[in-house]
Amino acid sequence: MSRLVVAPDGSVAGYVNLEAVDPSEVVGAFGRVAPTRVRQGIGRGLVRWSRRAAAALIPVATATILRHSISAEDEAARLLLADEGFEHVRTAWHMRMALQPGYRAGEVPSGVTIRPSVEGTDDRGIWETMEAAFGTHFGFQPVGFDQWWANTRSTGAYDPSLILVAELDGSIVGASEQFIPPGERTGWVGDLGVRPGFQGRGIGRALLRHALADLSSRGLRFGQLNVDSQNQTGAVELYRSVGMRVVRTWLDLDATVDGSRPV
Repeated sequence: MSRLVVAPDGSVAGYVNLEAVDPSEVVGAFGRVAPTRVRQGIGRGLVRWSRRAAAALIPVATATILRHSISAEDEAARLLLADEGFEHVRTAWHMRMALQPGYRAGEVPSGVTIRPSVEGTDDRGIWETMEAAFGTHFGFQPVGFDQWWANTRSTGAYDPSLILVAELDGSIVGASEQFIPPGERTGWVGDLGVRPGFQGRGIGRALLRHALADLSSRGLRFGQLNVDSQNQTGAVELYRSVGMRVVRTWLDLDATVDGSRPV
């Protein structure tokens, strides 16, 4: 769901997008106002629209969380959201590193094999691994297999070779999903997870290095990802250990929204 504000000259003055796995739990929002249109009330109007739109997604007499994500550098947006009743609840980091040609993946833990996924064979194992790996993470919402698979294939750039799996004794115990925005020279490590019972064995590190090596082999100059700054699994330290550095900070701000009838 999105809201777009168009200026009289036909240019985009601002927008906000809403998305939710389960609107009864949390509705995510991301919006921007064109630099030439700040201080015209557009941002406040978009924030208030997002509240009404989120309220219309849930039943009357229930409540949900509306979560706006903004750049930490956008002080005006932070003050506006605070004025509208939103509170800062979490901080995320955008991390990046340069990829040298021929970046080497290195060794893997004994008994572990890391390989590109095979469509139709590995799909359920990847989904089960990601659900288990992220189950305790901030903001996680479980997704059924069919919905996850539909979301994965609907990106428009689905490529099973960009999904790596870590296999041990014939079972998938870790996975890493990469994506490459069209026309860009920067690749993303979207999701990387290891089943809880297999964490702490170096599998995550091996997956990360293989993901970066794969991006390098495709001619990408940079590798990047987003991570919760308060991640409890050691992910931040892992990313730093391979040379990734924080290049941008994002803030999550929440407000409680009561359900209402659509208007």
